[in-house]
Amino acid sequence: MPGAGVADRAARADGTHAKLMHKVMRCDLLIIDDFGLRPLTEQGADDLYEIIHARYERGSIVMTSNRSPAEWPDLFGNALLASAALDRLTHHARITIITGDSYRQKHRRHKDQAAARNSEPTGSPAIGNEPTGSVTFPGNVTIETGGDHAAA
Repeated sequence: MPGAGVADRAARADGTHAKLMHKVMRCDLLIIDDFGLRPLTEQGADDLYEIIHARYERGSIVMTSNRSPAEWPDLFGNALLASAALDRLTHHARITIITGDSYRQKHRRHKDQAAARNSEPTGSPAIGNEPTGSVTFPGNVTIETGGDHAAA
């Protein structure tokens, strides 16, 4: 988003950022949806770690992401900070892996198939299965990706 850095600096200067961080750290349940769609800025990575650290063993966090934990060091831009955040998030976590096709892509394929039956060109790329594998973190937490398993 253009101007995000300017808005962030302004929020830090007028105290708005500190007030928001305080609220986020103290709320009953924090939901972070679609984590990792974009890499974090250095300040964003620091802020996210501070939130996770402040809430560790004090407040619940629900986090959704299409990114594997193996990608977190690149998202954070700092492998040590990413590892520390993951360690705190996974310590008491219940991890659920949802595999399969994206509902949006599934809907698109159905539309494309219907269009093909009506002899209309679709131009839609084929969507394959996601890669499979696993990543193990401190405390022997293993997160599985892809494959036929339902949940961890």
